[in-house]
Amino acid sequence: MGTFIQRTTPFLLLVFFVWWWTGPSRDETTIYPANCTSFTPILPPLHSLDSSDFENSYAQYRKTRAECSLSVGEPTTYKLNLARGEVYYDGLGMPRRLVDCAILDNENWRCAYSDGSGNVTVQNGLRATERGYPGFSFSVHRYQWWYVTIYWLIFSEPPRGEWLIPEQEVAY
Repeated sequence: MGTFIQRTTPFLLLVFFVWWWTGPSRDETTIYPANCTSFTPILPPLHSLDSSDFENSYAQYRKTRAECSLSVGEPTTYKLNLARGEVYYDGLGMPRRLVDCAILDNENWRCAYSDGSGNVTVQNGLRATERGYPGFSFSVHRYQWWYVTIYWLIFSEPPRGEWLIPEQEVAY
């Protein structure tokens, strides 16, 4: 029995890693939120284009990304219902529903809140920043979220680095 466990353990670890890396399902997506501990806004590059002084604006954009110390929040899993054009998620401990959805796939979709208060846009697996929004909260990829989480546990301080912050999309 001991040799069976020794032989199968690497295989089981590989299967678990592949499952973890690819995600659980095609009809759902998980958004991993993050923010800078200094509440520095992380804006999409297109916001730099809005400035009359692009060179300084873009330099500031790069500097804030490099100096951002990351903290992460609880991920939110969105379940897509293609047949009904709706998306479901848990919000504030209760099931919530998004309506009037345009769903391309589980990483690219846009829906409205059921009360009509706004939209949720997901592009390339990241929650898109609304145009003009300061970007204090943004999305990271799963591996970045896990890196930040483990780093906090080991070193008791937030990690820093531009590579931890993927380019954010702008919702139109």
